[in-house]
Amino acid sequence: MGFLQQLPPPQVWLSSLHVAVKVALAFLGVPLLGIAIWPIRRDKRLDKIPGPKGSLLTGIGLDLLLNALTKFKEWADEYGEVYKIRLGFYTWVVLSSPEAVKEILDKQSLSTSSKLAPPMSELVVGGMRMEILRLCPVPPWSIRHFTDADVTYKDMVIPKGTAIACNTVALHFDLARFPDPLAFRPERYAEYQRSSLDYSASPDPNDMDHFCFGAGRRICPGIKFTENNLSLILASLVWAFDIKPAVVLVDGKEREIPLNLSEEAFDPYPLGAPKPFKVRFIPRSEERAQIIQETGK
Repeated sequence: MGFLQQLPPPQVWLSSLHVAVKVALAFLGVPLLGIAIWPIRRDKRLDKIPGPKGSLLTGIGLDLLLNALTKFKEWADEYGEVYKIRLGFYTWVVLSSPEAVKEILDKQSLSTSSKLAPPMSELVVGGMRMEILRLCPVPPWSIRHFTDADVTYKDMVIPKGTAIACNTVALHFDLARFPDPLAFRPERYAEYQRSSLDYSASPDPNDMDHFCFGAGRRICPGIKFTENNLSLILASLVWAFDIKPAVVLVDGKEREIPLNLSEEAFDPYPLGAPKPFKVRFIPRSEERAQIIQETGK
């Protein structure tokens, strides 16, 4: 009897059970209901747009967790410049060509820049900045958009309210624009002397330096702030250090360890940050090393 007397009254634990059931329904009932009504609610005009099917519950979500970079390349090759993917209960339309991005997303008016040609040091740092963003877009599908009306592209109709994403992996590794796309070659951007914001307003979609900031009216508003900060960081690093691969001793001699730039060297998407790696930061001179130490005090 002592144990029974310690139990809460029936109305208390019944109330708790009621709450537990509601929580369970919130986590299980809603997804199951979504699976049931998804085939009914989806816009059938999307059926004309090709794309991978994926699983019933997650769509292609598991593929992105395991090997997103490879999959985005494969889908662009298999399905072309416009295709659809499903993440959970949401269908995204993915754009893999500059022409599709320009026609569907970019509704901005043309703007030009009267900025003078920058000095060579800024050109070098700017080329490094652009090449880094081209090689390592974050994330690989850019900032998403939603259509506020039906959009027709060629023989396809993208219904109102559909999520749109730029396939930056396909755009940035296009052999026609970027020969040897996996190589780090800042000289590709020798002719690009302005901000990405200026190139995004060009009527020619192939003028874009890269699509890391997105495209269209919802392009990242902080482009110039980000570019300026990246340029300052890169310029400071290049001024201060000679950055080289780490070394190991082999038969008494130092041998450089090649950097791993494969997909396995990066964390899973959506962010894809590099995993820990080793390099050597060698001060370029004693004077610069002293300046670094004094500045850090």
